[in-house]
Amino acid sequence: MSGQVRSVTLPGTPDQVRVARRFVADTLGDGHGSRSDAVLLVSETATNAVEHTGSGDPGGRFTVTVRHTETWARVTIADEGSHNSPCFCRVSAEATAGRGTEILDGYAVCWGITRSSEGTRVWFDVGHPAPSPGQPGDADRGLEVERAGDTGGSRPELPQGHGTAAQEDPLPGHGRLLVDNQRMLDEIVVEEAVRALRPDFAVLVLVAHGLENGPGDAESAGWLTAAARTAAPEDPHVGAWKEAYKAFGAKPNRTRPSVDALLRRADALPSINRVVDAYNAVSVEYALPIGGEDLDTYRGPARLTIATGKESFGDDEAPVVGEVIWRDDEGVTCRRWNWRQAVRTRITEDTKNALFLLERLDPYPLERLDAAGEALATRLRAISPDVEIHGRLYT
Repeated sequence: MSGQVRSVTLPGTPDQVRVARRFVADTLGDGHGSRSDAVLLVSETATNAVEHTGSGDPGGRFTVTVRHTETWARVTIADEGSHNSPCFCRVSAEATAGRGTEILDGYAVCWGITRSSEGTRVWFDVGHPAPSPGQPGDADRGLEVERAGDTGGSRPELPQGHGTAAQEDPLPGHGRLLVDNQRMLDEIVVEEAVRALRPDFAVLVLVAHGLENGPGDAESAGWLTAAARTAAPEDPHVGAWKEAYKAFGAKPNRTRPSVDALLRRADALPSINRVVDAYNAVSVEYALPIGGEDLDTYRGPARLTIATGKESFGDDEAPVVGEVIWRDDEGVTCRRWNWRQAVRTRITEDTKNALFLLERLDPYPLERLDAAGEALATRLRAISPDVEIHGRLYT
């Protein structure tokens, strides 16, 4: 059973609650059995975002994300936070307001809240979960990739039953850290505004669990040397990325796409550590931007979105308004699509679990993207024979 994901960011004004309802209704379609429940619940949660959080301030915004299969849906409302923690109190039978909790209890299969310095995410599930995908056996060590923006056809293991509220985070045992392979794949979002900018964009997402990283060695240095022999700085894919940068106002000859920067110095790339050497070599060999992130440093899912200018980028200069960025709930993880990575999420010699983002634009063939994913998986297994690798293609 295939799944889909859509996201929209709206101004934080009362009239946009109606737009949020219509977005959810249109996304699920007339035939979805839980459409009416989802529309009712998004009306409650979007209204709360507009009336009780920073999203309702002048210039504020909120984001609605829908992940669904034919029988199940998860809707997430991300707002800009408030000075007060959300109150999940019960109200009297005579009360005419404050019934959001009771409605969530009554209509959602399960629901919860994630809070961070960047705001609050309220999520709820309706409908019935799809079956979990099968795992490849020991005899099949090929890279298993789920296709076409698929949300995996699976549902994370969350508290079940009406009246269940995971008020801090739906991931027991990890606080707000999102380190579970399947959950990261389930939660990643490419927002509609980015897709409108480049409808041809696709990203192959790999998560690797159980890495045994270490300093660069003769083998990883050999990968870089071999890749340098095949480097093609004039590959059409480099030109496509330069055009994408221009589309959101960047100057690609000043802040170069990562693949352009790597190919220009392919014969002098330094060895960083074994895992970074592995994905840099694949990036050069396949003329493909590849980001490598320490999954254990993430707070919430990875999202490709348009910057508001309010995001945190550690101690470095914050992104400008309109810039394409990767981010999580804490802040920006990469500026200008794939130009500069945040120090916080860099892969180090101590990294055990990692997220890799292999990004393509037309005319780059999807078959070549698949081959790059296979090449990276092969190198990661050479470094860590017992590593578990899962992948999903978002188009």
